[in-house]
Amino acid sequence: MSVLEGLRRVKTKALLRHRYGPEFGLHFWNAGIKPPTDASLSPEGELCLPGLGFKSKILDTASTLALSAHEALFQLKAYASAELAYRDDHISIAVQGVQLHGYSHSDIVTAKEIFVDELYSFHLDSELVVIDIGMNVGLASLYFAKRHRCVVHGYELFPSTANVASRNIDLNPDLAPNITVNAFGIFDRDSEFELISRPEARNAGSLIWKREELPGIAEKVETREATSALKPILDQYPDRKAVLKLDAEGAEYEILQNLFESGTLQRFDLIMMEWHERPSHPIETVLTQLASAGFVYTSRREPASMVGFINAWKSSNISS
Repeated sequence: MSVLEGLRRVKTKALLRHRYGPEFGLHFWNAGIKPPTDASLSPEGELCLPGLGFKSKILDTASTLALSAHEALFQLKAYASAELAYRDDHISIAVQGVQLHGYSHSDIVTAKEIFVDELYSFHLDSELVVIDIGMNVGLASLYFAKRHRCVVHGYELFPSTANVASRNIDLNPDLAPNITVNAFGIFDRDSEFELISRPEARNAGSLIWKREELPGIAEKVETREATSALKPILDQYPDRKAVLKLDAEGAEYEILQNLFESGTLQRFDLIMMEWHERPSHPIETVLTQLASAGFVYTSRREPASMVGFINAWKSSNISS
């Protein structure tokens, strides 16, 4: 680092402390967070974020979340009419008739993707059963149950994350009876693993990319073979259209292969899935399986990313 760069860093750090107080200014500096444009320090020493209706004198979990996820929270409030309440260890969010708690940056960004970006928006003119693989903290399941008044069976690999999903669902007693939380993952076989879980990044837990070099908590997890787990659920609802939401952080290839080979993939009417690039598993194989199972689809890759998204519909559901 040059002397000039060092002097700039010292000056920037001092300005942050002066403008936002020692505690919040140092947090901006250490976390590398650019202060929101509406951030200010009141005469009473409160950090104020008027766009979020937020004030705090202390740097607690809610304050940290409000700062790190400011843009996602602002969009939830501005574009989905969300109501925000700041608690000691979370932010309470009421949005589109759903109650949820955000405990981490990833929780709040996921809420924005679902309720603002409407990542899983669709229309099927029928009663539904939804299979939610990779349910994370339950937000997509709540969205489906509220929007479509349907039955949802969710599957979450990490029991600690499934516990958060259950807590979010319990906040919604009108929706909870229609949502089943299963604290195990779906894969191509029954098995048990020990993986590292990270509460601050629950949406990135993976069987495929174990990321053992990163800090976290060792957690025992269980998987069940896709067809044997899902076919009985589908058989319970023969007259309902079936929707599959799949976000398995790289395990989607094994899951779809298993469902395709057993003929269970054809039981679904709509599939919404995130895919992750794996050199040994070309996405073209998935697209071929979908076409062979009678689906038409769109597939797109996120810009400069190893992640993409597929929407697939049974061609029989498309009127000519």
